[in-house]
Amino acid sequence: MSSGRVLVVEDNEAIRESLTDVLRTAGYRADGATKSDAVAELTKGDVALVVLDVGLDFSGLKLLDALAEKSPVILMSGQPERRQVPRGPVYLPKPFAPQRLLDEVQRQLGSPN
Repeated sequence: MSSGRVLVVEDNEAIRESLTDVLRTAGYRADGATKSDAVAELTKGDVALVVLDVGLDFSGLKLLDALAEKSPVILMSGQPERRQVPRGPVYLPKPFAPQRLLDEVQRQLGSPN
């Protein structure tokens, strides 16, 4: 298993729990957080990767700098205009298949086993 956990930062509780469940079922250590709790979660340590919803209000993009300093980031959004994201992070447009997320997490962290 990878040495760190995946932090899913998503304000929609159902989506956050669904993505966290997908990651856990695949064998990754995963936790969810709202955008307001994301930085506090990072200070707990052992976060190897962040899956971040950039959302409608750009609060996700504001978090990107703080989060990216500590961990690699995969961005996701259901808003087409969010496809203009900063270079670097992987971008997953919603909706996406759970396997697409797992492929990206595995590419970043390796296999959970």
